[in-house]
Amino acid sequence: MPIPLAIPIALAVAGVALKAKSDRDANQRQRRLQEAMEAYGLSKAAEGRAATEQLIATQTPAMRDAQMAEVENERREDMQSSVDSLQAFNQPQLAGKLSPDYTRAQERSAETVSARTRRAIEQLATIGAPAEAGFRHNIRYGRAASGVEAATRARANVDDAYTRDIRGVRPSWRQNLASQLLIGLGQGMAARGGGGGGGVDV
Repeated sequence: MPIPLAIPIALAVAGVALKAKSDRDANQRQRRLQEAMEAYGLSKAAEGRAATEQLIATQTPAMRDAQMAEVENERREDMQSSVDSLQAFNQPQLAGKLSPDYTRAQERSAETVSARTRRAIEQLATIGAPAEAGFRHNIRYGRAASGVEAATRARANVDDAYTRDIRGVRPSWRQNLASQLLIGLGQGMAARGGGGGGGVDV
């Protein structure tokens, strides 16, 4: 019984279409992986940029002045707290009634010592502030550098993994096999028919 020539042609066309679909699906998987890799890279680049910008923002003249004032205040408060604790601990406990002259003399002495201590604290706070501010800047710089390095390293590692996955994408072997079978079947049927007449004898 002759088989119309349209049948082997249709089988071959179906095989070619199936092969094209298999290739197209593989390309789409590769494109999705590429887009995911690029999105991750952009997010990590943004993290590194944010860390850098945050560090730069602390280096304006106004921010440096504010940081210096903060350091001086903290040093001043810490030293004053230590002095107050020491004075309270060393306060003599005097028994009995004290004369007014002695009390006034003690008050004047305490005021003198307090004023001298305040001046010393103020000088020490001011003198030591630049070194302390520099130390804190180094800490901030180290954190920013670590953040940028971590983001860069993570991006490189993930890029490598995505690149391996992209290169490993292959068209579906099942679809390719079915495509080859359809094309081969169509070609075989056409060859057996000899291309004559309007059909193929089987």
